[in-house]
Amino acid sequence: MQELDLFKIENKSDIDLDKYQDILDSLLPYVAKHLDFDRPVTINFISDKKNAKDTLGKTGYYHPEEDAVYVFSDDRHIKDILRSMCHELVHHMQNCRGDFEKHHANGNGYALKDKFLDRKSTRLNSSHT
Repeated sequence: MQELDLFKIENKSDIDLDKYQDILDSLLPYVAKHLDFDRPVTINFISDKKNAKDTLGKTGYYHPEEDAVYVFSDDRHIKDILRSMCHELVHHMQNCRGDFEKHHANGNGYALKDKFLDRKSTRLNSSHT
């Protein structure tokens, strides 16, 4: 399977992804190779005007049952959007590895409250610095 075949992109926002296609075509194979996941993932760029106005609003989330990433794109710079996308793709890698099979928490602040996910995040961040 080609690396780009692992990604399905759905644009449900006002962002003009055509402007950034070259970046996505370069970044996504790199991400697939270095995160080493083996299942396709859908990346959804979504709009939520109310969320965009919230200083501490959501930037994105991962839905493990759908193998889908959701990234809020309203009023955000492309660098910030891509950073959120990559962060959520790390959760897809964790799901592909089976990290969510025995232990899956969700809800507001779940990653900070959940000791299992907090340890995974700390280990991942320290290995990539």
